[in-house]
Amino acid sequence: MKKRQHESEQAILKPRYREIIWYVLKATAPLIMNAFNQKVIEQLLRKHMQVHEQREAKKPRELIERAIVRNEDGEIAMPTIAFKKAILSASVGVKSLNKPKVRLALDVIGLSVPIRFEKMVPRLDPVRLANGMPDLRFRPSFMGWGCNVGIDYDPNRISAATVTELVAGAGRIGVGEWRPERDGKMGTFEIEGMLAPREFESETKKCSIPVQGAVIPEWALDIAIDLDGILSLAGDGAPAKKEEGDKREEGPKARRAR
Repeated sequence: MKKRQHESEQAILKPRYREIIWYVLKATAPLIMNAFNQKVIEQLLRKHMQVHEQREAKKPRELIERAIVRNEDGEIAMPTIAFKKAILSASVGVKSLNKPKVRLALDVIGLSVPIRFEKMVPRLDPVRLANGMPDLRFRPSFMGWGCNVGIDYDPNRISAATVTELVAGAGRIGVGEWRPERDGKMGTFEIEGMLAPREFESETKKCSIPVQGAVIPEWALDIAIDLDGILSLAGDGAPAKKEEGDKREEGPKARRAR
């Protein structure tokens, strides 16, 4: 009896180990970015706090630059969560897997994924807001893009072959704006190859740099937020959830659907 108990304790205390695969990804469609930048954050704060701001004329070059996602070193990058979400969505189509299982079984390494590309092309897309009003979106589109994505997984929960299947499936889901998951055609990719173990350390270091985040401006720290004002945003057709949804649906196909 004691022997069985000892064996049971050993099984419970046996450490789980992780394995790593770094994939080299290559674009199959351009990547469109639309960063939730500092300027947008401050505009929303002013609206919520009822701070008057004179409306500025749109300057396409500035809008496109602000829409680029960068890490804190200034490199163009995508947040790792974008690839994690694509992998989770791809798991729905894999037998015996689901999102909770995949969340426990693997993770995307780092905080950002540096993007390499051949050229950046400015985009102008007419869109329709939640309140039905038309608007214009100026965004960067990256042609011939690619990146390296590392997956840290538990082989006791998922096999290397299944991880590769999920990453390939994520490529069909896409990342960025107007991706297939949002009824678009952009941001898709495929697996071009894998990195050698000797390259893992340097890639992990590159991906450890966070994406640039928004900062609460000094002027906003001591101003009360009007909750009634926030609720009234629904009357302006711009609640936060709908704004996010509208951005995801922007594109020719979404406009035809309307």
